[in-house]
Amino acid sequence: MTWLTISLLWYFKLVVLGIVFLPITIAFFGDRLVDKGYAFSKVVGILLCSFTLFVLGVFKIAPFTVISAFTVFGGFAIINMIVAKKVIPKGTITARDVRIWFFIELLFLCSFLFWVVVRGQEPSIRGLEKYMDFGFINAILRSTYFPPKDIWLVGHFINYYYFGHLSAATLTLLFQVTSDISYNLILSTLFAMGITQTWSLVATLLTSMTGRVKAYFGGLLGAFLLNLGGNLHTIYLFTKGYGTDTPIPFWKIWSVFSPSTYWYPNATRFIPFTIHEFPSYSYVVADLHGHVFDIPFVLFTIACMLCILKTVPSKHTAAFEKEKKFLPMLWSFLSQHHIWSALLLGSMVGIHYMTNAFDGIVYGALGWCFYFSLQFLGNCAYNHGRCSLFPHL
Repeated sequence: MTWLTISLLWYFKLVVLGIVFLPITIAFFGDRLVDKGYAFSKVVGILLCSFTLFVLGVFKIAPFTVISAFTVFGGFAIINMIVAKKVIPKGTITARDVRIWFFIELLFLCSFLFWVVVRGQEPSIRGLEKYMDFGFINAILRSTYFPPKDIWLVGHFINYYYFGHLSAATLTLLFQVTSDISYNLILSTLFAMGITQTWSLVATLLTSMTGRVKAYFGGLLGAFLLNLGGNLHTIYLFTKGYGTDTPIPFWKIWSVFSPSTYWYPNATRFIPFTIHEFPSYSYVVADLHGHVFDIPFVLFTIACMLCILKTVPSKHTAAFEKEKKFLPMLWSFLSQHHIWSALLLGSMVGIHYMTNAFDGIVYGALGWCFYFSLQFLGNCAYNHGRCSLFPHL
């Protein structure tokens, strides 16, 4: 098969994954995002399938095999069918929603194929951290249970954050391709998810302040800036350049436009004693490392926070309070004290820690600040001290 055929087959499998997990995604996000969460349905599917296989493997309940992967996927497909029939009210999905979904899929496909072409200029898996990342994915694919065996130290297990690599291995199993092919397709998938998820977030934020058309164009601008933007280091294109890790103020080495003297990795090392990479650099370098895998997970966490802020008191919660049955009272208590939001954000902090340890610290701190700001500062969405994270439940 040609590269285009392989890429399109991978894309259509991603579409199926997203559609299968769309009911759960809509049940969670509801109308709080302009697309009802469609841009996040793929990452929801990846998260739920990967984490379930991880738990089954850690507790030696089921091996990490193709059969297990399809069984888990099939189980979630049944759950989503039930959610679609029993939970989501009729008329929830409108013609405008469908048009937005088509736009998101077109944006995803264009972004995906764009990075497939970019990566196709040098698709080899070598240099920097690619050996390790590719080795981790293969070690997981060879594993029966978790943690996977160390690829360098015989008799020991990988002592490193590897959930992102496990999600890559999960897609490799589900989509039935070899890891040498899936490596670059996964990188392109991460880029496309970063584009579409950012569009959804920015468009949602702007819709409340301006018209839909401007909000949608603003979403495109936001997606471009977050995923392809950099920092002001490019001013060094107009200098004589400097050696690695020895930055010189640009006004001391002014020159004409000199791209031959510009070394692009210096843009991630010019602040002393730091490594300040940004998404576009990581996509170009093409290391499937933890901080790259975590980009769509981080965007999902931010979307969850946004939706919690936009949550209004649930009519169901008020009704539950009038009943004296255990389950309704328990639901009311959990909603009233924001425990649903705490459980959700806490779970995502765990995912971040397993994917890229430092992100666990960063978003753990952000989650604490967010949670306590809801408790003590108050918010218009919590003016009655309760919320419903699942508006269709």
